[in-house]
Amino acid sequence: MTRIICLGDSLTYGYGIPRSQVGTALLAARTGMECVNRGVNGTTTGGMLAVMTGELEKLHYDAVILMGGSNDLAYGRDLTGARANMGAMAHIAMSARVCPFIGVPCAVRLVGLGRHAGGQNAQGGIQLLAERALRDVPAPRD
Repeated sequence: MTRIICLGDSLTYGYGIPRSQVGTALLAARTGMECVNRGVNGTTTGGMLAVMTGELEKLHYDAVILMGGSNDLAYGRDLTGARANMGAMAHIAMSARVCPFIGVPCAVRLVGLGRHAGGQNAQGGIQLLAERALRDVPAPRD
């Protein structure tokens, strides 16, 4: 059986979503693969990097899905560090002969979710993340 470990933040964990409906449970149900959810609410790419090696050494995995960086942005951290951490995790996976997949959360419009722990409404949080991410995107060339 193919075994996948999923590392990330609350988007991977599935904060506020019934366990049977989180992404890893749906992936397992639809593919028959074993999907281990190691998402941690509030973690950063640095936190993911700190636990990754131990997770890969515990059991043999065929693949790792890495999805993080949202909290790095939310906490006002520089994207250079998040990129470096994601790259380091991909290299660690490859050196352990585990196929890495890097997931990128898509922007969505959140309606009716009220306030999150930071005190801003959810839409404001998404807008803040988008603004911080866009400041690091190179300008298009003519």
